[in-house]
Amino acid sequence: MANYYNPAGRILAIFERLGPKNNHQMPRTEIANAFQVADDWAAILVAVNDLRMEYQTLVDEIDQFKENAHKYELYRQNLPEIEKSVNSMTLSIQTNNGTFQILPTAQVALRFIAADLPQDESAEASDLHRIRQLVDELQNEIRGSAEFTKAVREWLLDLVRVIRDSLDRFAIRGSRGMRRQISILVGELMQSYEMAVQVKEQSPSVWDRLFKAIDLMQKLGSLAEKCRPAVTFVMKALPFLRNLGLPAPGEESSPPTSASR
Repeated sequence: MANYYNPAGRILAIFERLGPKNNHQMPRTEIANAFQVADDWAAILVAVNDLRMEYQTLVDEIDQFKENAHKYELYRQNLPEIEKSVNSMTLSIQTNNGTFQILPTAQVALRFIAADLPQDESAEASDLHRIRQLVDELQNEIRGSAEFTKAVREWLLDLVRVIRDSLDRFAIRGSRGMRRQISILVGELMQSYEMAVQVKEQSPSVWDRLFKAIDLMQKLGSLAEKCRPAVTFVMKALPFLRNLGLPAPGEESSPPTSASR
């Protein structure tokens, strides 16, 4: 089975993992596996929304075929069946399962479109694995540290959650999903300058792990060519943050205070 690294390919991969249980109840754990996200309803609900967003990206991507009228119209004609499959998901939190109706015609159409659309660079499994490791290491160190106040500890754990969730966003939306998480993370760091200073002074190891994760997120967020300019813009803030070269907020040479979403 070919892997396609574009919106059509990512939707197709999810459809293929869901397809064998078409119109049958699927336990929550299997739904989470199909979306490749954490096994809880919060992660699954966000993943379903990500899938809908990726479908809208697919609609926009098909516009690049406008110069080939026959192909453009053919792909546009297939969109309603793909959309119907995306919107077919019925989830029951009470009974801990869900049902799906993935149309075979939608899967066939997606295979042709995925093969035709430009391909993003593929992620290295070692990078994804290392981010997971860093999340575990950060959680353990932050929770076990007696140096942080309650407010700083909670803030740090929120940042770790953003990093952890970036893997789910990447699983569904590729670099676009990762780019959004980078923006959230960098924005939070810049808005909480005083706590950032405190963390670096009190626990350089936490700070070092945090930026190792950000570096890997930046790499994954740049795999799609269209995402690179936005990622590059956001990451201009990193030299200030990594070395805490930020002047105090409000001073003349202060860095940007918000990140592009």
